[in-house]
Amino acid sequence: MDLPIIMSCDKQTRVLKNDYAKKLDEFGLPDPKLISEDQKIDNLTTWPPVTLGQIFQYILNKREFDTEYIGKYKDQKAYSYFDSGFVGEILTNKTGPFIILLCNVRASKSINEEKDLWVATQPDGKVLTAWCSCMAGASGCCNHIIATLYKVEYANSQGFCSSACTSIPCGWNKSTKTIIEPKKIADIVVRKKLRSKQATSSNREEVRMAELNKFDPREKLQQNMTNERLTLLLNGIQKSI
Repeated sequence: MDLPIIMSCDKQTRVLKNDYAKKLDEFGLPDPKLISEDQKIDNLTTWPPVTLGQIFQYILNKREFDTEYIGKYKDQKAYSYFDSGFVGEILTNKTGPFIILLCNVRASKSINEEKDLWVATQPDGKVLTAWCSCMAGASGCCNHIIATLYKVEYANSQGFCSSACTSIPCGWNKSTKTIIEPKKIADIVVRKKLRSKQATSSNREEVRMAELNKFDPREKLQQNMTNERLTLLLNGIQKSI
């Protein structure tokens, strides 16, 4: 009987290190993780002119997606990371013929956890390779990486990366990351943004989510809890003890 072979932690670590080294060797790229803080630049004019087409080309080269993904990219998780303010400040470094983007993105399951990543591009905006500290980051195409590229593309589309631009909002690079505060479950509004053409032509999803937010599993008689009914309930509990 053929059983799956489970690698030990040490072996998995060695495999990941080898894959990382191959990623760098493929393009002759110095390790971006070794870039010191004083070599990182906070200047939007140094950002590469990444376009949506270049992002999609990179995604399709790395993942087995069909064209439907491209048509509904704003409904995907990666775009929601950018749109929801998960992407932090992006810094750059010019390393030889490469422009390195360095960023941290909030993890989806913990508001206090961030994933470090880097993206290597050509000066014309072509995305070459990338890495992220998340579980899927070794693939070079996780949601954190793609969300970062969406931020770069957005800045370019708004003209923020042009040296002639004088209308860049003050502190925009840092301000795209929102502050999330803990809330009670009862105060959380569950919603799902649908931005594709199919979604904008109908509000059925919005209606469905609104109904879910109003859902109360209790019977109608129990939903309106008056002081009198509460007293009866407490008395009944005390008698049963």
